Amino acid sequence: MYPVRFLLLLLFLASASGAKAQKWKAVFQPRDTIFFKNGSIVIGEIDKIQLGVIIFDPDDANDITVQLRKLNSIHAVARDFRIETTDHQVFIGTLYHSVHSGFVNVVLGPDTTPLFINNISNMYPVAKSIIKRIDGSLSAGYSYTKSSNLGRLDIAASAKYLNQKSEVNINYSSITTYEGTTGSRDNENAGIRYNYLYHARWLAGGLFNYQRNVELGIESRIQEGVGIGNKLITGKVAQLLAFGGFVVNQETSTEGNYSGILTEGTAGIRFNVFRFSKPEIDIETTQNFYVGLMQNRYRYDGNVSIRFEMIKDFDLKLSFYTNYDSKPPGEASGNLDYGTVIGIAYMF
Repeated sequence: MYPVRFLLLLLFLASASGAKAQKWKAVFQPRDTIFFKNGSIVIGEIDKIQLGVIIFDPDDANDITVQLRKLNSIHAVARDFRIETTDHQVFIGTLYHSVHSGFVNVVLGPDTTPLFINNISNMYPVAKSIIKRIDGSLSAGYSYTKSSNLGRLDIAASAKYLNQKSEVNINYSSITTYEGTTGSRDNENAGIRYNYLYHARWLAGGLFNYQRNVELGIESRIQEGVGIGNKLITGKVAQLLAFGGFVVNQETSTEGNYSGILTEGTAGIRFNVFRFSKPEIDIETTQNFYVGLMQNRYRYDGNVSIRFEMIKDFDLKLSFYTNYDSKPPGEASGNLDYGTVIGIAYMF
């Protein structure tokens, strides 16, 4: 009997030792590792952390989404990360597993900073390939009324590139109305925006935009601008960015009249609210206000978009836009345009 008990005890100790060894093997190996509070360990690659949720690509499995409050620690030493916290701090370094539950050690050179995981608002690798640093979406919607023989095609695309100190945003949207085989480009927007992240809360940048709005009598508007922004809120479920600056416009009306150079002061906000529990919801609103510096003119551009995740990487997208111009360039144009856009969006 005693030899049997002794053998069982040896097997138990070997099993416990093997589990502990596996844990520390995970800690010191070069692959990214997340440690759950229930004792589970997952090895793979960190995609990003966004507003309190980590998106992780396990080895030999599909991506998983985990709330940070469920993690005991994180270990990732193969590359540096840019880490933004809820109290507006920014850290750049590698992540080492902490012996304290709910914490991670951020290491850059000789400096080590313990960080409460649940206080991480945003985090992304800064040493990944260019392709892997790009997030974006592509959406399309179509509606048709047989009685009037009218159809409407809505297309939108966006991409965002991030690195250690800067970000680039590219966007495009269009609304085209079809009557029979004839199409009319009623509304178009395309642009590129560059921001330099020179402080934990502050950024500065420039933009270049092209706009078209037939309802407001705008055949084309070319816009260049510079400005600064402040991240007023970087919470776990919400972000609020306020910005201001100056833009220069060159407009051509639908009658073919050219405006020359027009300057405006601008201010606005961008507000995001996220819910990562199923179904995932992303609400974003952007409000822009413009005041003419060379003429008594006021403009407003507002947009609200709501995305509901239907299946992985595919969302139902609802958008509502409003454009106001106190002095539209078109001679017989109205000064208000608004509408609704419904489509299916692919996230990449």
